[in-house]
Amino acid sequence: MPVVTTKTVFAVGLVVFAVFQMGYGLKCYSGVDDLMIEIPCIGGSCLRDEINSQYGDAVSYDCYPRKVAENCTTYLLGGDSLIECFCNTDLCNSSGVTTLALPLLLGSLLLKLFM
Repeated sequence: MPVVTTKTVFAVGLVVFAVFQMGYGLKCYSGVDDLMIEIPCIGGSCLRDEINSQYGDAVSYDCYPRKVAENCTTYLLGGDSLIECFCNTDLCNSSGVTTLALPLLLGSLLLKLFM
């Protein structure tokens, strides 16, 4: 009969936690400029709109209700511009930083446990 060590149980627990964390659904920021909150975005994509206008600049964040391919499009409206970006990873609609933290953390922790 195989012996189950504490390290093995801990590693399996981390993997199970990561799978459930990733399968829960997309999380996006919602708000304007620096006033953002995290919201669930089930079945959609995260959206970031940056408006550059003669009257001032603003950035808005939200969940778009449909799944859209990751891309950015710039619209020119007279002297103003709108940059609209869609993305499909957790909290990806912030300042452009992608979220690789969880897989990197788990990988390094598992290497440390078994080496």
